[in-house]
Amino acid sequence: FAPIAENAKGKFSAGFNLSADINKDLTPKLETVNSSGSISTKSISVIGSQTMAKIASETKLAAFKQLNLKNIALKFEIKDGKLSTDPFTLKFNDIKTTVSGYSKLDQTLNYLLKVEVPRKAFGNVANDFVNNLTGKVNQQGANINLSEIIKFDVNVTGSFTNPIIKAGLKDKAKNVVEDVKETVKDEINKKKDEVITTVKEEASKAIAEAKKRADAIIAEAK
Repeated sequence: FAPIAENAKGKFSAGFNLSADINKDLTPKLETVNSSGSISTKSISVIGSQTMAKIASETKLAAFKQLNLKNIALKFEIKDGKLSTDPFTLKFNDIKTTVSGYSKLDQTLNYLLKVEVPRKAFGNVANDFVNNLTGKVNQQGANINLSEIIKFDVNVTGSFTNPIIKAGLKDKAKNVVEDVKETVKDEINKKKDEVITTVKEEASKAIAEAKKRADAIIAEAK
């Protein structure tokens, strides 16, 4: 159910209940296993996982190649040949990842990773792109400050021996541009409102001044 455990080093504690039909040699029939429980660890490292290596390659984040995790606790359930987990959060190298999904007895995978990464983790190229984009807009009088945290999803499917990784980074790059566009629109509307307010204020002042002068002329005429 979880071959990634072969690449994990550390001490675990677990509590679970288990039911299954058994073979003549008293081994459980895996397809009949039903179980639920929890696993926890204070410290664990995961090195050499093919799945993690592919995630690192797809996201360009080398931190996924070697995970050093602290204080992990997760709940799981095995039912009808499927191991599923409640969403749990991993934190490493300033990266936060919330994991949910399942794996099957036939070793197929279906996991979703919701990743939050500091922009600095992507290096100078990505940061220069974002800073250049916002800088040019700010030169025109806007005030745009994009988040320092990049959020995106990673879908893990396929199998343990051939995981398929799809990361939403291309969509995220498009979203950054769209965010800038929307912020620019907001800034334009803001400036427009400021101009309208200023014009109204100046008009009111002019009207008041004109009335004051008219009153003075009338007073002199009397």
